[in-house]
Amino acid sequence: MTLEFGSWRWIRKNPMQLFTRLGIFNPIKGHRTRCVLRRHPSFFDFLTRAAFSSGRWLPNGDFRESVMRRAREHWPPPADAA
Repeated sequence: MTLEFGSWRWIRKNPMQLFTRLGIFNPIKGHRTRCVLRRHPSFFDFLTRAAFSSGRWLPNGDFRESVMRRAREHWPPPADAA
């Protein structure tokens, strides 16, 4: 998640971060994680609320099946994914 909120900027500051196992996807330093959490509280609040209320907005039943069928028709799996 934090990659989308500034890790590329942090990688520019510390390119060696690319060579660590988790460095490319996560800020290495604790203050960088705190910065992301401090700067985006409304987005994280939205994600939390969406996850906890998924029963109210996720399609179910026959409608879900029709949505899934249309999605598979629109985005077929790659030819080598068998």
